[in-house]
Amino acid sequence: MLNPCPIPDLASCGEKTDSSQPFDELQPLGESKAFGELSQRGKSQRYGLPDAMRGIAALFIVWHHLTLYAPQSDLADIFAPELMFFLYNRALYAVQVFMVIGGFSLAVSVSEWPQSLYGVLQKLVTKYLRVGIPCMVMLASLLLTSYLFRACGLDLGLVENVSLGQILSSVFFLQDVLGYGNIAAGTWYLCIDLQYSLLFMMLYWLVGRFVQNEHRGPLVLAILLFGFGLMGAFFWNGRLEYEPYISYFLAPFVLGTLIGFSVRSRISSQVLCGYGIALLVAWVLQPRPQLAVAMVAGAVLWGGALRYPDWQIPRWLKWLGDRSYSLFLVHYGVNGVVLILLNPWAITGPGAAFASMWIAFAASLVVTELFWRWVEVPSLRISKQLQRHLGTFSQRHSKRAWYWVPLRRSAQVTTKIS
Repeated sequence: MLNPCPIPDLASCGEKTDSSQPFDELQPLGESKAFGELSQRGKSQRYGLPDAMRGIAALFIVWHHLTLYAPQSDLADIFAPELMFFLYNRALYAVQVFMVIGGFSLAVSVSEWPQSLYGVLQKLVTKYLRVGIPCMVMLASLLLTSYLFRACGLDLGLVENVSLGQILSSVFFLQDVLGYGNIAAGTWYLCIDLQYSLLFMMLYWLVGRFVQNEHRGPLVLAILLFGFGLMGAFFWNGRLEYEPYISYFLAPFVLGTLIGFSVRSRISSQVLCGYGIALLVAWVLQPRPQLAVAMVAGAVLWGGALRYPDWQIPRWLKWLGDRSYSLFLVHYGVNGVVLILLNPWAITGPGAAFASMWIAFAASLVVTELFWRWVEVPSLRISKQLQRHLGTFSQRHSKRAWYWVPLRRSAQVTTKIS
């Protein structure tokens, strides 16, 4: 069964910016006049609500994995049976929150319409770097740690036999699609998130090629996504063979995207309400707690972003939201190391088993801060530098571009420099 994880959109989720800054770290090549006016709102700031939701959901996911993989989790059940039951069976639904926020962050991160193909590829490459670099560091650290412990006669039980094909497929986040499986718990989500980013950005470019009107174009894109989301909710989500693909998870991602478009006033709220009603019908016909959580998360995000756009969340919650991706990456390995070292003490009783899980959780928070400072932030810096270099190259290329202009049907084709 697939295991959930937080969305790795770093500090870009839900930013509101002025005209001198992009909507996220992936600065678009141009800014349309109509939607550029949306950013004339003073000092750059972020919606606080997505950070709060992401931070709280990250806690649920980490504790779900603790109950799932801790060696003495069954013994800890005796100490707090109701809490452990909830964390084991219900906390995994928090992944729906990350899916909704993932769609939302994509929608508010692009403002230029239409988007050039070069701009789309630029965004996808930079996102791959800011997601992929920390993930590859985590996987390398996990494999090395498992090897060292196995050499010392201790098996962490975190990593099974890994093939070269599995490693290479993980580099490109295709391990589930190619049938290799995941090296670490939760990395399946990165595959799904990048699949949706690819789908969204390619549709954004493709629709812009045919509908260049900056008011009508986003509406056409929203209608297309509306249809894909309903296909996901009514058809694909009920078939496990689609689980390695974005089609299985389209409904919550599209919900977040439509919320982002609505908050940015790029589509009417009636489109979003219609999609919400359709999801409610899908839930009535086939009740699923995942879909119910997604709808509740979407309602909270939409209402909060509209009514409290400048809400300043508590510092601890902002800290947790900003570092949720690092927490997701490191907690699996850190928990495994701490719990195996504390196992001789944890087996002495239910209280000790439950306390060992709290110690592992605290250790994960400490390593999260270190990983965020030494790995995630530098990877974000690299993606920004690449963004600037690609933007400079694009501007130079566009100024010197050649365009073929036929004078008449029978005339020789000549060229001019724009």
